[in-house]
Amino acid sequence: MLAHVTDMDPAELIISFGDLHLYSNYFLQAREQLSRATKELPRLILPRKDNINDYVFSDFVIEGYDPAPAIKAPIAV
Repeated sequence: MLAHVTDMDPAELIISFGDLHLYSNYFLQAREQLSRATKELPRLILPRKDNINDYVFSDFVIEGYDPAPAIKAPIAV
């Protein structure tokens, strides 16, 4: 959205996780996730708008999203 409004092309997304942790009772689920083959990434299609506040939910279109089956895990307590 920022790239569109500023008339730039998006290049990369950098994410920094400040508090990422894995509980020991989720090790099996984490291993299952890591064992899965990667898939082609989906594409986010957005119209160009002049103002970031002009975007509405229906503007967002995701193409090619093919999720893997959910991995069940108990709620940590």
